[in-house]
Amino acid sequence: MKRIDIEHLLQKYSFRATEGRVALVEALSKCRAPETIEKITKLVSRFLDATNVYRALEAFEKVGIVRKIDFHDSKTYYELISDRHHHHHIVCARCGKIEDVHGCGSSLEKIALLESKSFSSVTSHSLEFFGLCRACTSRK
Repeated sequence: MKRIDIEHLLQKYSFRATEGRVALVEALSKCRAPETIEKITKLVSRFLDATNVYRALEAFEKVGIVRKIDFHDSKTYYELISDRHHHHHIVCARCGKIEDVHGCGSSLEKIALLESKSFSSVTSHSLEFFGLCRACTSRK
């Protein structure tokens, strides 16, 4: 993302476009896969410390700039969602490689609604796949 686009994005959600916030969104926009707070902090350490990275990510998540993802490995991952289409992930259980999975559509929400009579609507969902990538499968 260009700096001007990042500034507009932050202003759209009533955030001041500080150097730290701009650097954080810019770093996330360059990540090809969800990243851990530790990795994100290293990417923006010149502008923000770990506490401020965490606070900014939490604030960004609340308004929909980033998405928090749980890959069940005791780490929290984040990815920028403001300029990307809805998608899920497939994760290699051995090497940790992460790839996007597209094509979910709204069918999952409809299925969830049909199967659950105690909910009137589904506002979001999370679906992650785990397996072995081709490289790890061939290494056995």
